Amino acid sequence: MSNDENCSETSEKGELHIGRLIKTFKSLAKILRPRTFLLFIVISPLGSIVASLGNLIDGLISMMFSGFISAFGLVLNDVEDAELDVLAGKYRNPIAFGDLSRRSGYLIVSVFLLLSISMIPLLNSYNKILGIIVMFLFYSYSSGIRAKSKPILDIAYHGLCLAIFAVMGYVSQRPPDISCLLFSAIIFFLSSVSQLLQEIRDWEFDRKSIETTVTKLGRKYSLILCLVFFSIVLGLFTTAFLHGIFPFAYFLLSPLTYFVISPIIKTIRDMKHLDDMIRLINDRVPILAVILIVGYLFLKTM
Repeated sequence: MSNDENCSETSEKGELHIGRLIKTFKSLAKILRPRTFLLFIVISPLGSIVASLGNLIDGLISMMFSGFISAFGLVLNDVEDAELDVLAGKYRNPIAFGDLSRRSGYLIVSVFLLLSISMIPLLNSYNKILGIIVMFLFYSYSSGIRAKSKPILDIAYHGLCLAIFAVMGYVSQRPPDISCLLFSAIIFFLSSVSQLLQEIRDWEFDRKSIETTVTKLGRKYSLILCLVFFSIVLGLFTTAFLHGIFPFAYFLLSPLTYFVISPIIKTIRDMKHLDDMIRLINDRVPILAVILIVGYLFLKTM
């Protein structure tokens, strides 16, 4: 075989490997769902800021841990759901439709788990315990007891994971106190609303394969539960204002919640608005989140 043929074969193999690598990274990005992943990793820094960020290194370590363990949970979820997603026709899962092999999925899961475990010794004493708890929650959500297919537990797990990230960010700066409790409770209920809305969106698929809070309650009563949780969040925010956790001027931003609550109320009255509600909330929530976070940071520095 000539040198030219050898070079050509080597080049083709190299291009093939690069192509597979690019495909794997694209599949991973699809699994991680950038918007969801960003939400998971931003909660811990918010907790640090609410606690008055002073220890930057510990805050960064908490954020890195939350990122690694979130990636572990998100990839594991798609690996374990691959067969169900094929039956339900959920094209979002690249493992279900062959873009990424199940073996590769488990390999990625193992890498993120090892990275998460490697961060545990670097966490402070509070966060070591919380880190182990949240690792168990992410694992048992998709595997083992599969909390995602058990009504009430599916919502509680989602709320708890993000609430724990909030606590981890907070206690990386100072010991837990009433401010930590109120902030994490707000995150818990907002995260629970997010999970309810996601299950409402996936109701058509989920009712064919698993039982969730929404398939048990129905979409209308699940939307009513969202409003109940929003009411609890409003009460917690009011309490937080009274305790001086949030600047009082921050209360001026509360009317922005109308843009999320209004579509929900409209849909409860007439379920034909469901698709519009999901689209509007998907479009509005990221914008509102940015406004609220930037507004809080601005007021915090004044």
